[in-house]
Parts: sequence; structure tokens; C-alpha cells
Amino acid sequence: MKELIRNIQMKDVPQMRLTPDQFIELYNKDEAVLVDIRFPFETDAWAMKFSINIPLNELPDRLDELPKDKLLVCACPENFR
Repeated sequence: MKELIRNIQMKDVPQMRLTPDQFIELYNKDEAVLVDIRFPFETDAWAMKFSINIPLNELPDRLDELPKDKLLVCACPENFR
């Protein structure tokens, strides 16, 4: 499974964009979580205490930390991550 995830291209993954208000509504209803995929030096400076912090390069090895029953919303300031 991890190898499969490493080989997936972003163009192959359906993407959806939420506004902050949409995310907050889903988060407050316990239907979504924020997954912060930034690197530690970035989260040290601008941490979001309510997010799950998993750097993108560690994500394939840490998938078991993500809930399977909620919408996963990724946070990253860069479009290429």
C-alpha cells in the first residue's frame, strides 16, 4: 500500500477545495480534520494546535494515524505539496 501511495501522481487524485468557513463547519460537526503536511520548521513557526501534523515526506509511513471516517483536509501554503 505504501508503495502504491508513493507512486500516485497528484493529477490522479481528485481534489476538492474548501473555504475556511466550510472547513470550520465540518470540523465543528466532527466530520473533518485538518492534516498539516508542512515540515517541522514551518509548523514550529506557525503551528495549528488543532491539526494532525505529519510532514508530507512522512505521510506514507504514518497513514494509520489518520482517521478513516472523516474528511481529511490538507493544509500547506505551497501548491506543489
